[in-house]
Amino acid sequence: MIPGPMSSLTAQRWVKVVLSLFVAWHFFAIFTAVTGQSTSLIHPAPLPALQLARYTHWYQHLLFMHNAYRFYVPDPGPVQTLWFRLQYAGERGRKVAYWYEVPRRNEFSWRMSYQRYMSVTMLVQMMGPDPTDQTRLHPTSEALLSSYVRHVAHRFPRHPQVPDAGPLQRIEVYLVSRTTYPTGYDIQRGLTLDDPRWYRPVYYASYNPAGERVQLEISLQILREQLPNILANFRDTSEFFSALFPLTAEILLYDYRFRWESGTDRQTALRQLNLPEPVQQLLRIVPEALDLAETKPVGPATYSELVGTLHTLCGARRGLRLLEDDLLPLGVRPRVAPPETSPLTKPSATAPESLHPLLPPFQPKPPQKNHSPKPDSPTSP
Repeated sequence: MIPGPMSSLTAQRWVKVVLSLFVAWHFFAIFTAVTGQSTSLIHPAPLPALQLARYTHWYQHLLFMHNAYRFYVPDPGPVQTLWFRLQYAGERGRKVAYWYEVPRRNEFSWRMSYQRYMSVTMLVQMMGPDPTDQTRLHPTSEALLSSYVRHVAHRFPRHPQVPDAGPLQRIEVYLVSRTTYPTGYDIQRGLTLDDPRWYRPVYYASYNPAGERVQLEISLQILREQLPNILANFRDTSEFFSALFPLTAEILLYDYRFRWESGTDRQTALRQLNLPEPVQQLLRIVPEALDLAETKPVGPATYSELVGTLHTLCGARRGLRLLEDDLLPLGVRPRVAPPETSPLTKPSATAPESLHPLLPPFQPKPPQKNHSPKPDSPTSP
C-alpha cells in the first residue's frame, strides 16, 4: 500500500509534536537545575524546586547538567586564577620578567568564553592537597600544573615586549584566589568588586621550561624568610591590609626597577612587564610606590616602606564609609554635660576632638535658658 499525502502529513505532525515536547522537557530540566541547587544550609533551595528536580534528576545526570549551575547560586566559591612570572636572560646577568595572567579578561571577546576558561585554572585546586604531604598538591593537580607551565613556555619562548632579551630560563607560578566576596553591606560602605585588596596571591613553585621543578633564587628565599618579621608592623592593624601588597613591592624592586635603570620610561616599563590587572589597579591607586622603587636602594627597609605605603594610602583613598552600624563597635559617643554657668565662668568655645578620624567632631549643644522658677527655689520677700 502506497502511503498517501494524508499519512505523510500525519507523520510530520507527530515528529513536530515529539520534538516540541523534547524541547519543552529540556528547558524544564534547565529550570529545575537552576532553581533546585543548594550551596549551604544558609541558602537552601526552595522546597517546590527540590520536588520538581526529582523528576529531572536522571536527565540532568545524563547530560552532566547538575554540575555547572552550582557555581551561580547565592554562595559561589572563590575562583582561582594562575599568575605566571616568566624570567628571561637580560644584560649583565640581570633578569627580564614578563607576567602572564590566566585568564585575563581583555584577551576574550565574549564574557561567556572568559567564564568558561576559568574552569581550566579551577582544575588545579579541584583535587586538593596531597594526602601524604599537605604542602604539595595532589599528583593529578601537579601533572596539570606542569602541563600548564609547558604550554606557557611553548607560547612565550622569547620575551613578547623586549626583543633583545635572552631565552626563557624559569617560570614561577602563583595561585591567586579571592579572600572573600563583598557583600551588599560592603558595597554600601564603598568597596567595589574590582578592589585589589580582595586578591590573595600565594607563591607555589618555580619550574624550568620543561615543566620540572627548580629551586628558588637565594635572594628571594632570604627575602621571603624575613617576610614575617618585615610585615609584623602591618599585620592586624586594620581591614585594609592585603596579601597583594608584598607581591607588588617585590615586583617593583625586582622587575620594574631593572627596566627603569636601563633607561626605560615608566609607562613602557609597566607595559613590558604586562602586570596582572589587580596589580595594575593597585598601582593606579597608589602611584607613589613607583617613586620609592626608583629612588630608594633595594633592601628590607625599602621593601617594608613600600608595603607600608601601599597599606596606608590604599586604605586612605579606598576607605570605607562609616554607616550607622559601624558606630556600635566604636562605642557610643559620650553625652557632654553643659558647662556650669556662673558670672565668673564662660562656656568653652572649643569642642572635644572626634572619637574617630572619619567622624565629625562632637559639637555640644549650648545650654538652654529656663525662665520658669524652680519648684524648690525660695521666693523673694
